[in-house]
Amino acid sequence: MKRNRVPLLHSVLAIIKIFFHTIE
Repeated sequence: MKRNRVPLLHSVLAIIKIFFHTIE
């Protein structure tokens, strides 16, 4: 189950990065 959190974390990180780029 812990392995399922790894891809999820990467997805959230990618979304945050895109969000920051959109704000700028």
